[in-house]
Amino acid sequence: MQTIDGWDPEQHGIRFPPLRNYDDAGDRTGQDERDAKDALSGLGFPERISGGSAWTAHTKPGGFAVQLDAALVQTLVRRVDGFLAAHAGRLDLIDAASLPLRDDGAWAALLADVRARLGLADQCAAPEAGSGIVLLRGLPVRKLSRIQSAACFMAIGCHIGTPVSQNAKGHLLGHVKDLNPDLSNPTTRLYTTSQAQRFHTDSCDVVGLLCLHPAAQGGSSAVASSHTVWNQLISRGRADLALSLAQDWVWDRKGETPPGKLPYFLMPIFQVNSSGQVFSLYDRNFFRTIDRFASLGVKPLTQLQKDAMDALEALALENALKMELETGDMQFVNNHSLLHARSGFYDPPDAPEKRHLLRLWLSCGKPSQGGWVLPEKYEERYGVTQADGTRGGIICEGTQLHAPLDP
Repeated sequence: MQTIDGWDPEQHGIRFPPLRNYDDAGDRTGQDERDAKDALSGLGFPERISGGSAWTAHTKPGGFAVQLDAALVQTLVRRVDGFLAAHAGRLDLIDAASLPLRDDGAWAALLADVRARLGLADQCAAPEAGSGIVLLRGLPVRKLSRIQSAACFMAIGCHIGTPVSQNAKGHLLGHVKDLNPDLSNPTTRLYTTSQAQRFHTDSCDVVGLLCLHPAAQGGSSAVASSHTVWNQLISRGRADLALSLAQDWVWDRKGETPPGKLPYFLMPIFQVNSSGQVFSLYDRNFFRTIDRFASLGVKPLTQLQKDAMDALEALALENALKMELETGDMQFVNNHSLLHARSGFYDPPDAPEKRHLLRLWLSCGKPSQGGWVLPEKYEERYGVTQADGTRGGIICEGTQLHAPLDP
């Protein structure tokens, strides 16, 4: 068996950090904890996040996996085939109007359930309203062509949100696959490697994955509630770490810099919007490379920040819902209330089929999509924060939107 990065926290040195003195001002006291809680209250954070999104290791969501029946698949494939024939295979033209599904009763009911679980239902448009995770199983990928599978996935995704660009190349349809990039390059995106991806979020409202082929070994998926992480930081007496996560951090743009912007940006990891709802945006891989901006005045990570990341990831792992994505599985995740991760994976060099997932980054920023009003600072990364337009994704100079069938 090939040695891969799994879920063992000791393998990555991830453990809940001990109490420390971060400022040489003496031992931490109960007053320090109270001061941190007061500061969080002043920022608008609730004492505790409640709702369906705050599930734990003991209250994991049930019923999130739905098997597509033959009638649903038949309707979907028939409409996809009609679209592809009428639009010369242009996947980038797929949207809810050009490839409708809600006029079919069975699909309308399924999509309403999916949206409710993601917290997108019009009557409860709040990130904490649903569990944040849906797994649709049974798309017959092995019987379909690559373009049919991709179109089916995009059709479903377009009834959840609007696909946005996932990189500087303008990929509306992403490819999660090991492309053997240079791991020493600080701009390398981990989804193009076989490395483990620690718990993180993406720059969109909902992220979707379709498994075309699993790995020979590894590549397991996991999700965890960032709302539970927040609650447990407070309940374990680490409001100091929570406060650090609620302040600005320096994010590396990984070389994908929009016109007129710096190669990094400032953004807290946890924020609240104008309604007091809590949102999270996190990826350790975007912090570990910030030392390369020292000449621009960027300071290295502090011990407090390192401990805050370790605590976040340790709590996420303690409360994780783990699953194996099989061929034909489609996973959709609320990016604002859940963190997601994957273990490392391995495919033999001569394997005829290697791990390959298609990915969608979905914006749910239009009123008809039941999206949420984002915190004001999200404008730096998402562009639009109100629920009145397409937002998120990555747009750089020269980016041209398209939906490639290959990486």
